[in-house]
Amino acid sequence: MGRRQLVRRFALALVLAATATSCVQFTWRERRVGRAIADEQIAWAVAERPALDAALARLGAPTIVRDREEQGTELLWVWERDVSYDLGVSIPLDNGSLSFDGNQTNANALGLRLLFDRDGRCTKAVSGHVLAAP
Repeated sequence: MGRRQLVRRFALALVLAATATSCVQFTWRERRVGRAIADEQIAWAVAERPALDAALARLGAPTIVRDREEQGTELLWVWERDVSYDLGVSIPLDNGSLSFDGNQTNANALGLRLLFDRDGRCTKAVSGHVLAAP
């Protein structure tokens, strides 16, 4: 048996021994909010800058409607996907335990923003991260 194989077996034995007497907890969560608009629809809205009635007919009701006073009316279609991972490991020792906790959250809020003047003409079309004011 070569040295590399011996080291691998020892590492595996150590991991198995540690996990056999320890507690490992893993949690995965996914949350979705809103209904995503198809890429083709977004491309159409950004390229065409449709009239207000055409946008509503093709895209459906927006998530958010804002009156931008002098600029006109802003419509936002927003969807969000959050994925989070939590990992906890606890290994008992003679005088207590050794614990490790870690987590990561990936939030992805995307959308489509269309700004219409008072006559219902689209003056601005933006897709991507659109929750901040223009």
